[in-house]
Amino acid sequence: MSATFVLVPRRRSPAFRKACEAYYSQMGKGGDFIAAQRRRWRKHGNTIILAAQKGRTVAGWILYDPDMSMIREICTNPLWTGADPKPEMVDALI
Repeated sequence: MSATFVLVPRRRSPAFRKACEAYYSQMGKGGDFIAAQRRRWRKHGNTIILAAQKGRTVAGWILYDPDMSMIREICTNPLWTGADPKPEMVDALI
């Protein structure tokens, strides 16, 4: 069995922004959509970013609102080469 993901708190940063833009771009979403997403995330000020890591490799990020106990977004790292990490990322959060 492979190692599970470890969730590591992160700050909003230019690197995170670029990764999210790449994630949405590969889904065919444009700049307006990406800007709207960022505004939504800022609107919910207590939303935290959790990087899902296996070793030193980041498979993606969970934007989690602890006040509402709700996942606002799950973004996979466009550089991730493994299987879809989202189910395992959610398991790590739960």
